[in-house]
Amino acid sequence: AASVAGRRSRRGPSALERELRHARHEGPAGTVQPVPTCADAPYSTYGYCNTSWSLDARVDDLVRRIPRNASHVLMSNTAAAIVTPDVAIPAYQWWSEGLHGVAFSPGVSYSGVAHNTTSFPQVCTTAASWDRQLFTRIGETIGTEGRAMNNLGQAGVTFYAPNINIYRDPRWGRGQETPGEDPYLTSV
Repeated sequence: AASVAGRRSRRGPSALERELRHARHEGPAGTVQPVPTCADAPYSTYGYCNTSWSLDARVDDLVRRIPRNASHVLMSNTAAAIVTPDVAIPAYQWWSEGLHGVAFSPGVSYSGVAHNTTSFPQVCTTAASWDRQLFTRIGETIGTEGRAMNNLGQAGVTFYAPNINIYRDPRWGRGQETPGEDPYLTSV
């Protein structure tokens, strides 16, 4: 089976392909139907589904096919499905939280095979260790667990990550998400 990225899988469809096949959209008279994929006619003949085309050409073809009056639905945390005769884009939840580990959020579900992930201290607490390798290991773990959750169909592939801004004003409500107010510490 050809994957969305154009690579062949030896084990059948990828988790993303299965997720896309099972994604639903509202059809005629309010019926709920699966969103078609590049394996379905007529979409299989379209340029954005042709894995021999360059990525730029595929993206250009896809963007050209999205109706102007529907493109706004792709620009929110909860993007609705767009299904027309020219394009089929499944619904997508962009809000997967990775601030201090893969966390329960609208885009992450613990109701499948994975029931938990690692939770790390707030970024300001981690920064107090002055340990650059600790930040690296935490980032690698969040990335690995995020990919695993996506492969299981329990999360998307986009995660909101730690904030690297300097904490300059105590009135800012997201200060605990940063390494702190010290520019030197943040740069390390």
